[in-house]
Amino acid sequence: MIQKNFKEDVIYHNTIDIWIHVCEEHNIDWSNTQLYISFLDYLKSLKIKLNPMNLCIKETGGLYERGLKKAKFLEELTKIKGTRPVYVVKYDMNLREAISAFISSIKKQDK
Repeated sequence: MIQKNFKEDVIYHNTIDIWIHVCEEHNIDWSNTQLYISFLDYLKSLKIKLNPMNLCIKETGGLYERGLKKAKFLEELTKIKGTRPVYVVKYDMNLREAISAFISSIKKQDK
């Protein structure tokens, strides 16, 4: 589950920021592009509405090192053919449940 301090008062979030937050919360390497693509595929399989968007790297909250890592992550994602790297998604109970299930499946695979 996503921590309470994630901006729950904001209705829509981009998938990169959600991914980073969830991975940091669960001690998962968020720069793993294949795992991120699996996350997007999982959300799509559940018919969660994903709206394509462009993400400005300056949206990192002023954290320079994190911004560099995020820029590299996005660069790697854009090299993967057939993928759209960033989406906007409605942050609701459906999404929270999907994220919890995805994270649980990752943890089961690691055991």
